[in-house]
Amino acid sequence: MMEGRKEGNGTRPCMAAEERLEALERELAKVKRRNRWFLVVAGLSVMGSTLAALGLTPTFTNTASADQGQGGALPKTIRASEFIATDESGRPRAVLSATEVGPMVALLEQSGQPRVVLGVSPNGPSLILYDENGKGAVSLNATGGAPALSLSDAKGKMRAGLVVLENGAGLTLSDENGTPCATLMASKVGPQLRLSDENDEGRAVLAVIKNNPFLNLNDAVGNPVWSAP
Repeated sequence: MMEGRKEGNGTRPCMAAEERLEALERELAKVKRRNRWFLVVAGLSVMGSTLAALGLTPTFTNTASADQGQGGALPKTIRASEFIATDESGRPRAVLSATEVGPMVALLEQSGQPRVVLGVSPNGPSLILYDENGKGAVSLNATGGAPALSLSDAKGKMRAGLVVLENGAGLTLSDENGTPCATLMASKVGPQLRLSDENDEGRAVLAVIKNNPFLNLNDAVGNPVWSAP
């Protein structure tokens, strides 16, 4: 059986693999920050719904008079900055709005809580599914050249994230505090697995780089204590 060693040629490739995994986790953190844009948009939709319920929603005049039909026919084009669809009880259930950050469609439950939000920000399109407590449970983003899918728990902490980067794809699993604890990445140089402690310190890195396997074990502050080969 091949012995491991604390220092040697095997350490540097593994450290490079760990750096790539850390870059993946940073990208997933960006995805999480992008989701905050939809929290703002969802808030705008609730505000619009509240105004509608109070009868304070502005009325919009059709400015596309040139597109109207003759003889009382329905207009071909209606222009407005927001449309609100209500149910038979007058409760807003769907909102189509042109906000300052981009167009947005929100589907609301009876209480007015958004459950589905689809929108386009300056960074690109995103879709978020909310649970009954208003926490973003599922998020799909195609922004910044890095399409990503994230799954969150009942507290809104992201527990699983999948992202496709320019040089590979990765999967990150996080603990109940939202701290990444396992990251798997498939890049041009080879597959890599990083296991972290509760302080997000990489404690074990397993990688295959240029058809050569490597294993690196680190202490609590990230210093290599064992590696193979």
